[in-house]
Amino acid sequence: MNEKKQKILQRVLHVLCALVAVGVIVILISKVISFLDGDVIHSSEWGDDDGEIIYENSDYILPLMITEDMVKEDDGELTVLCLGNHPFSDERDSETGVCNLVADLTDATVINCAFPSSTISSHEPVYDAHAYAWDAFGLYWIASALCEDNMVIYDQLEAELSTLHSDVVAPLEQLKEVDMDKVDILAIMYDGFDYQNARKVNDDDNPESITTYLGAFNSAIDLFQSKYPHIRIIVMSPTYCFGLGSQGEYISSDIQSYGNEFLSTFSIKLSEAAYQKSVSFVDNLYGTIHEDIAPDYLIDHLHLNEEGRRFVAQRLADAINKYPTPVVQ
Repeated sequence: MNEKKQKILQRVLHVLCALVAVGVIVILISKVISFLDGDVIHSSEWGDDDGEIIYENSDYILPLMITEDMVKEDDGELTVLCLGNHPFSDERDSETGVCNLVADLTDATVINCAFPSSTISSHEPVYDAHAYAWDAFGLYWIASALCEDNMVIYDQLEAELSTLHSDVVAPLEQLKEVDMDKVDILAIMYDGFDYQNARKVNDDDNPESITTYLGAFNSAIDLFQSKYPHIRIIVMSPTYCFGLGSQGEYISSDIQSYGNEFLSTFSIKLSEAAYQKSVSFVDNLYGTIHEDIAPDYLIDHLHLNEEGRRFVAQRLADAINKYPTPVVQ
């Protein structure tokens, strides 16, 4: 091969290598953008060589880092406050209820202020008992009640409804009596009820809107962290739930979007928000009950059975036990 042909071949090889490098960079960038935009990761992207789906959770469990002036008086007791909906509220009085199981697994006093059929997001931008009374049991308005002494909304609620459903009487009494100065850990878990009620994940034009999943979550966490910096916060994502078709048939929540987002988008965005707020995050969607095993842990399309409650309780207890006391800087 003469010198001219060798130079031509070298140039061709250089061009091919450059094209391959550019292709790899483009693919990596597209993946990163897709993740940051909260796009759904399809099952085919999680497969191993045999086509089996591999689920990897996004847990990050953090200690509470505080300064000396934030340390609360040690009362010799670990107190956990649970806020959320069905995972905590179902079987509230049973020994197999999640909060009671957590109490056994951690030797903590666990206060259960979870309300069934409640959501992280609010239906209305301001509380209006006549328009949507149940907003009072959503995360933001509970945070407002506990951090801003805004218990008046529950007076409005009771006046509007005249008779409260039996499922909310006990947690409401607990909520009115809780002493936040004694609370060490706040555990928050809402299932896929926001997703199933077609709530918006976020609003780019109004990111603080409490009618969105992220707006309400961020606003609530800001209230808790500002008012009670001595409390460690643990956020748990929804476990897997199914969407429902027009005839009540179960549909994958990565297919059924109710016009807004998929369940996985809610979970991914919640993970990102928790990270931004420096609070612990337990990934239940991929690390506890994912789509492949959901039928073994659900009694219907949404609610946990006893084994599901035990699974979630163990995951929460593990997060609590890892850092039961704050780290003083």
